[in-house]
Amino acid sequence: MTVTEPVRQQLLIGGRWTDAEDGRTYEQTFPYTGETVGEAASASKADAGAAVDAAQDAFPGWATTNPGQRRAILNRAAD
Repeated sequence: MTVTEPVRQQLLIGGRWTDAEDGRTYEQTFPYTGETVGEAASASKADAGAAVDAAQDAFPGWATTNPGQRRAILNRAAD
């Protein structure tokens, strides 16, 4: 398998894609070949705290969302 275009992944916090607050990333490799396939944001403690805060803020609305809508939201995030 050969990857032609490296992937750059960000953090999803509060419904927004963002870089790590300190800008750090790590290299992602394909385990079979060792080929570099991209880089991803390396979350800091501050990023994790922001994600927890955002999840707590979103919970009341999420708890009342029907399963079909939840599935659509999660699928969109995964894409």
